[in-house]
Amino acid sequence: LFGLAANARQFHSSAPLRILPSRDPRQMMNVLEALAKLVPMPTMPGDELVEREGHALAYGTTVVMVTAVASQEILDQLRRLRRSGHQPSLLLITSAEEPLAALDGIPAYAIRIEDLR
Repeated sequence: LFGLAANARQFHSSAPLRILPSRDPRQMMNVLEALAKLVPMPTMPGDELVEREGHALAYGTTVVMVTAVASQEILDQLRRLRRSGHQPSLLLITSAEEPLAALDGIPAYAIRIEDLR
C-alpha cells in the first residue's frame, strides 16, 4: 500500500500531484508515469506540503521526503510527524561529500548529485 504526494504539478494541470494509497498491482506504474509527467516547479513550500498531507496519514505511516532543500521548516514538520507516530525519513539531493547523520531520530540520507549522472 503506497501513494504519492509531490510538490509539483503534472503538465497541463494546476493542482499538485497526489495519488491516493492503493494496493492495486498497477500502482507502481501509475506513480512512475505520473512522476514522468511532472513539471519541475514547486507548487508550495515543502513544509506546507508535509503539513497538509500529514493530517490525512494513518498512524504509523512511513513518509519519505525527497528534497534538495532541507529547510528548518521542513525538518520541523518531519519531527512533528515523528511525534505523531509516523515514520519520516529524509532523502537529501546534495553535492556534499559526507553522509548525513540522523536528525533527532529521523533517518536522513544524502543522494549525491554526482552519483545521479
